[in-house]
Amino acid sequence: MPLFAWRPEYALNIPRVDKEHQMLFAAGARLHKALVTGKSGPMLDALIDELAEYGRVHFSHEEQFMMEIRYPRMLAHKVEHQSFIQKVDRFHEAAANGDRTLALGMLQFLHGWLVRHIGHSDVQVREHFLHMQPEPTTTPSPNG
Repeated sequence: MPLFAWRPEYALNIPRVDKEHQMLFAAGARLHKALVTGKSGPMLDALIDELAEYGRVHFSHEEQFMMEIRYPRMLAHKVEHQSFIQKVDRFHEAAANGDRTLALGMLQFLHGWLVRHIGHSDVQVREHFLHMQPEPTTTPSPNG
């Protein structure tokens, strides 16, 4: 199984959020391929910028959704988002300082984020949302 494989259990069934999550999986896959082929250096600055933009846009969408569904752990979830943003800021600093291990560190971070945050924290948001949904009611048939 590839290191950055989207799996159905990651789906929140919120199309915009799932699409954005899949974009992060794709970014991780590109970094992994570049690292394996020895071509990660030229792509790091662009990837760091992509991660910063992802955090700004995606977290806004996700946090808006959590507000709409009154997710009870929203503050803790936002702290995780802030941690992502801070880590990306550290990647910017490391790139500016010529860190030669940056690509590997980014790869490890992205993989961990996808497994822990999307695979656990975001799935908890989905579960909260699903439990909020009213149970389907059965309508008696006209024939009794």
